[in-house]
Amino acid sequence: MKYVHVIGGAAVHEVIVRDPAIPIHDLRAYVGSPLISQLISGKLASGKTKDRKGIDVHITIPNLVSHSLFLGSHGTSDRGRPIIIGERIGDRDPHPYRGRLKETREIPDPDLLIIHDMDAVHPERSEWIASLNALRADSWAIIRSADPCWMVDAGKGGAKQRILIMDAGELRSLGAPISKGRSWDASFTELIMYFRGDGRAMLTHATHVLILFGAEAVVHISTGENEPSFLAWFDASGQEWTATPGVALGTSEVFIARLTIELLRAQLPRQKHDKAPVKWVDDVRTVEQRLPFAAIQGLRSVQRGRRIGWRERSDELSLPAEVFTLDAMEDTPLAGMDITTLPDHASLLHLAMHGSEAAVDAWTMHYVRTGVVGMLGAAPLVKFGKVLTADRGEIEQYRKLEQDVLSYLRAPGKIPLSIGVFGPPGSGKTFGVKQVAKALGDRVEQMSFNFGPYTKREQFVSDLHRIRDTALLGRTPFVLFDEFDSSVEGEAYGWFRHFLEPVNEGVFLDAGFNHPVGPAVLLFTGGTCNSYADFVAKCNGGEPLDKARAEWARERKMPDMASRLVKHIDVKGISAQPGEPAGPHRVRRAIILRSMLVYKCGAQEKDGGMKKEHLPVDLNVLSALLHLPAFNNGTRSLEKLIVACDLSHTGRLDKGALPMPDELNNFLDPVQFNALMKADDSFQEVVEELAQLIHADWLKNKAPQEA
Repeated sequence: MKYVHVIGGAAVHEVIVRDPAIPIHDLRAYVGSPLISQLISGKLASGKTKDRKGIDVHITIPNLVSHSLFLGSHGTSDRGRPIIIGERIGDRDPHPYRGRLKETREIPDPDLLIIHDMDAVHPERSEWIASLNALRADSWAIIRSADPCWMVDAGKGGAKQRILIMDAGELRSLGAPISKGRSWDASFTELIMYFRGDGRAMLTHATHVLILFGAEAVVHISTGENEPSFLAWFDASGQEWTATPGVALGTSEVFIARLTIELLRAQLPRQKHDKAPVKWVDDVRTVEQRLPFAAIQGLRSVQRGRRIGWRERSDELSLPAEVFTLDAMEDTPLAGMDITTLPDHASLLHLAMHGSEAAVDAWTMHYVRTGVVGMLGAAPLVKFGKVLTADRGEIEQYRKLEQDVLSYLRAPGKIPLSIGVFGPPGSGKTFGVKQVAKALGDRVEQMSFNFGPYTKREQFVSDLHRIRDTALLGRTPFVLFDEFDSSVEGEAYGWFRHFLEPVNEGVFLDAGFNHPVGPAVLLFTGGTCNSYADFVAKCNGGEPLDKARAEWARERKMPDMASRLVKHIDVKGISAQPGEPAGPHRVRRAIILRSMLVYKCGAQEKDGGMKKEHLPVDLNVLSALLHLPAFNNGTRSLEKLIVACDLSHTGRLDKGALPMPDELNNFLDPVQFNALMKADDSFQEVVEELAQLIHADWLKNKAPQEA
């Protein structure tokens, strides 16, 4: 592939990648292109730029070895017009129509046609259709379009050689029901179902479709002759919605530029070791074979470009050269997996584990001891403050809580936002909610009140005054009402009648006067219901319905309280939930257990994540901790057990470090626990011998290579 032709309102007007015989040139977008217009409009809105005249976008292409790549003039009818390649002058190349000319030549039939369709009109698209239909059978086309319906008129000729690029937001504007801000599990599943249904027509006019989710993910849809396949590369710790508003400008242009560079690359670097010089080798892959890697690198360039940011000079906006270099791959880790069968699985985690309990066992044992994510790296592993979770449900719930609070903070009003937080005892409800509050930073004032010890309404009134005082000072209280379902003055659920007025009306009565609570986020956590569904059922008389119980609940205002909780989240904890697939709860438990052991062993966090160091834990003890059906009080009991272990003698968590049997009974069922430890003793006896044999085999295979 040698010649490239770009038409449309492209922000990739000129791309010339270095050939041994051609000087380095730049990728530029000139005044009037969509990219420069958006960037300048954004700066005008922010008050940073007052004059949009004479501004150029200047993106320096690094020193890449490839075939020459050149484009035509800026109109839409470029076929047959002369190509002008500017000669390098000083640090910058001239505008191709104002600088000195090195060479002029006629455009041959392009090997690659790039169509950048942004708000085009019908005459322009008619010319594009003619260009598509005129392509040779072995030529390729990259089509960037927010609404590719016009491609229907291009017919099916050459469809096998087309790459369509769209943004997930553009699919939503076309009616695709793809969620944003929940989880990759949800977004990817809905994308797959859309292209299996209403969006299937798009796949008849392009062999490959690339869907961008901002700078966080790209999904490659390969149509072929059979059912479409879906490959995803994504930031496993993020989500599309986390991108800072306003930074999406230039995303598709940078992506197309890097995609083009990689598809046209004639040579690849190959290093033997870190200190060895780079050796270039011929890249003999086909375009289709290069496409997955090119898409990954395109996403990496977008991510790096967003981190570095556009740099404004006197007459241009630019991104530095390293945005497009190969070494951009190391500092932008991406998870990747085939998600074609995701709708048939409960989550990406379940898909990554292939639905196998044996795979779950292998991963959890390895992760607790080493901290190495391994194959789970293909599934989301998200951190909310100090809460680390790989569970789809918990990820979506915590993100929803964060979104609901941020939405309320933008327009708080006079009525507090009331949210119920449910989960089994010891599931970590309180800890998780507090971590979300910390993640919100100084936008909220965190407060916490425990109703367990309260005996009189006056104590609650005093809390409400503190909340009101905080709101009057201009800070939004983020208030945790723990054990809100406690008894008061001998009445079960007696606090509910006192919550109704502050929650519903935003006021409370004290000394005969109504006082406004003010803007606030109120979170209610309890210990009598494992989920919001359990809470609603209990408030309405249970399941099956018990009329006497329903009347008892109405007298205590329980249905009214349930209706006032406009939002809710369910925290699962470390035990299996009803209807849950086998394994995910052990993943949750392994993540929490490792964090406890790291703290116990005195390991520190490094660069925001746990060190990948080996923790001294015997396999039989570890297996029993992971496979025990339940602890007496969930996470709380597991934490107390780890604290009670004595590592001073052997320096490791083995049977001798465990508490005595009578004390062990405080945390778990000793009979079950001991039985699980004995079940793994046989493996424990041979594991060291197996390790020695594996190491000896590794040394044997390694020695000839080093020699």
